[in-house]
Amino acid sequence: MNNNIPAAMAPLMAKAFTTGVETSIAQLAELLGLPEGDPLWAVEAVVRTIEAWGLELNPNQARGSLESARVLRIPEVSTSKAAIAKLLAIGEGSGVEFKSSLLCSIRDWRQDGTLNEHPALPGEVLKTVCAFLNSDGGELLIGIDDDGEPCQGIERDLELKGWDFDKWQLHLVSLIEGRFLNGAMVMPYTRIQLHQLDNAAIAHVTVMRRTARSFVRREKSRPYEFFVRNGSRSDSLDLPSFYAHLQSRSDI
Repeated sequence: MNNNIPAAMAPLMAKAFTTGVETSIAQLAELLGLPEGDPLWAVEAVVRTIEAWGLELNPNQARGSLESARVLRIPEVSTSKAAIAKLLAIGEGSGVEFKSSLLCSIRDWRQDGTLNEHPALPGEVLKTVCAFLNSDGGELLIGIDDDGEPCQGIERDLELKGWDFDKWQLHLVSLIEGRFLNGAMVMPYTRIQLHQLDNAAIAHVTVMRRTARSFVRREKSRPYEFFVRNGSRSDSLDLPSFYAHLQSRSDI
């Protein structure tokens, strides 16, 4: 890796190698001290440089403009079982949320062994993702019940649909891209990793804070909503509360 990092880049790089950070090609070009000139040359220079540092820029240079918001971070991060155990020990709060499943009602399965798809469950997952995007980011664990215990919720989703883990993950990605306003630009702010913990599948969804406001439809027929974290809750804001939220954000 090239260690010749300009001092102006240091704060951005520190975040890029930990949680990831929001930036743009134009900002990176300025921090790297690239001379003004051909935009295509600047894009190529930025991409070559960050790749040499072992980082990725998402969405890549083929989407958006030089000023479009993008995510700079390590291409792949493997979450350890210890990290998940730490989140379980912390419990739900402003930056941590547990969901039993994405599709199947675990309550019904526990009561009588039936596999019933609950149409509101995907919206609850999307609501949490939206609230993390609009707040300070967070960690969502799917496959964990309200008591903080693995509940085989993802296994029930797979059994219900006849899917494998890859198809389950692709479905979650399609929900994010399809239900969020401009969902293709939202997806780079999330990471989805599947793990096994105590013989149960756990999906660890890491969500970064996003400067642009994020709006989501909990169901296809519903209007877009705006959510923020309020302690361990994800609250929908009405119009006056939304404007108050905008005024309180320092990154506007």
